[in-house]
Amino acid sequence: MSLVRLADVTRFYGAQRVFGPVNAAVEAGELIGLIGCNGVGKTSLLRLIAELDTPDEGSVIRANNVQIGYMEQTYRTDVDKSLWQYTMVAQEHLTELATRISYLEAQIAKRSGADDIAILMDEYARAQIRFELAGGYSSEAVARATLFGLGFNEQQLQQQFSTLSGGQKSRAALARLLLSAPDLLLLDEPTNHLDMQALEWLENYLQNYKGTCLVVSHDRAFLDKICRCIWELEEGRLYIYPGNYTKARELRAKQRARWLAEYQAQQEQTAALTAYVKRYKAGNRATMAKSRQKALDRMTRIQPLPTESREIKIKLASGIRSGREVVALEDVTVAFGSNSVLKQVQALVSRGDRVGVTGVNGSGKSTLLKVIAGQLPVNSGCVHRGKDVVIAHFTQELTDLDNDNTLIDEVLSTRHMELLAVRSHLARFLFTGDVVFKKVGMLSGGERNRLALAKLVLTDANLLLLDEPTNHLDIPSREVLEEALAEYTGTLIFVSHDRYFLDKLATRIWHLSDGRVSSYTGNYSQFRSNYQQTTLAAAGNSAKFSRVQRRQAADIEKAAARAYRQAVANLTLIEEEIMRTEAEKQRLETLLADSNLYEDNEAAKETVIAHRDIQSDLERLYAQWEKVATNISAPDGASEG
Repeated sequence: MSLVRLADVTRFYGAQRVFGPVNAAVEAGELIGLIGCNGVGKTSLLRLIAELDTPDEGSVIRANNVQIGYMEQTYRTDVDKSLWQYTMVAQEHLTELATRISYLEAQIAKRSGADDIAILMDEYARAQIRFELAGGYSSEAVARATLFGLGFNEQQLQQQFSTLSGGQKSRAALARLLLSAPDLLLLDEPTNHLDMQALEWLENYLQNYKGTCLVVSHDRAFLDKICRCIWELEEGRLYIYPGNYTKARELRAKQRARWLAEYQAQQEQTAALTAYVKRYKAGNRATMAKSRQKALDRMTRIQPLPTESREIKIKLASGIRSGREVVALEDVTVAFGSNSVLKQVQALVSRGDRVGVTGVNGSGKSTLLKVIAGQLPVNSGCVHRGKDVVIAHFTQELTDLDNDNTLIDEVLSTRHMELLAVRSHLARFLFTGDVVFKKVGMLSGGERNRLALAKLVLTDANLLLLDEPTNHLDIPSREVLEEALAEYTGTLIFVSHDRYFLDKLATRIWHLSDGRVSSYTGNYSQFRSNYQQTTLAAAGNSAKFSRVQRRQAADIEKAAARAYRQAVANLTLIEEEIMRTEAEKQRLETLLADSNLYEDNEAAKETVIAHRDIQSDLERLYAQWEKVATNISAPDGASEG
């Protein structure tokens, strides 16, 4: 079943055609990835499907009563609510239904007339069924699980929305949209501002989503994990490939090769026929020439291949050769007030290392790079930089860009160059024409990122510190950056949430957790597959207890095991009580569904009140079960059954 169909849809900006005509359908249950270079119209296409804009030509046909939820890249910030209140707006229909149910219960308890009670009870029964089918009794638990999955904690739930960071607001908007559970989810760059943990949670959520999803993303690992179909906007046309991102790239390469071969063959055939007609259009072979001209006229012309998108051109020079030991961190501690972000960090970077830094948001990754760059003092410990080390630091906030400068001035602030050389350099990063006289403050996120990379190229540094360098870059630009960094002969330390990027470049992973750095050999995939085993092995190898310490550890372990067994026993008792209470609730609902009950007004009122009370008991038991289940932590060696 098609939820949305695009029929000859075309979009213009002024007189310029952005894309079209586009013909496609979003089928129920599909997980579609929409890709394409920045500026090709991906967001415009989503807005047309979401009915926020109308096509300039063609039509968008939606199925009857289809519910569409759209997450934009921008969102309202003037929200006078807590994070929890903002998120629970998605459940307003359930809140209203619960309020109506409580009102009906109170009315039934007051009434004495059989006819009145029968009417109220009919509405009450239908409201109860709708509430239960919509997941009303578990809605708050689901909301908490969604917020926690996207990186929030219990303390943040009551924080005012207006005080959240930009990334947190984006994640809150995503949580609210997911909780609304529309038939069709339209997500525009949902992986922005997500750390690895939240990203993997979202992947799992979307893989199990019962509805349909169309997502714009430049995260290739994300597209590989969740998508079963790829739409690509290129040169104003929409190309559709079955499978995930990697499969789509393979199909695209084969399709382009076949297209090119067919186009070249037709060009050769056309040239031969044209030459024959020109040569023999008069004379003995005129009839044959006319026949070939007719063949030319009937020929369905194969269009030339779409030109490959413009790509930035990066070549990184590493300047002078640094010493063998590039950076050494010895017992480095950094604290902001009472919050220790880095705790006695020990790490060594040698010439030619390619270190990928990972960890949840707020774990101290950017702080670590600033410490290495010498931009942030340490509270204790020391940072040793090796001989002839020249550092270039690409910050996530792009703080080294001056918003009042033109692009030309910004490049000249890094290196003195002739004007023609500056314009030529900027052109390699897709800044051409009058754009070079634009103020930096007027640039988009992607343009600012490209400008920062243009400056980075000119530093000739032999140690690059890159904090989220792929932010705002489309896939072709990411691939160009990957190639440039792969060919770079200096030393590289970089923070990234792009797993594809990490796999391509990292030869070592630093994982930040609780202020400490754990080092692992290999790329991100190798780190993930070995993380748990390596962590346990490292913990075992480093645990050198004295006899007293071993005894204390054994006592703690026994106490933990006893606490665990007691918690499991408590959980079992609660579950048994829930089963008994649910059985009684079912019995009362059977009575309430029997019209004979309302012949006895008092019996009907007592039954309604009993049902209301037992519903309250159930909610209390559910809350107890959730609290105990959430806090249960199985000790080593214990079975969770």
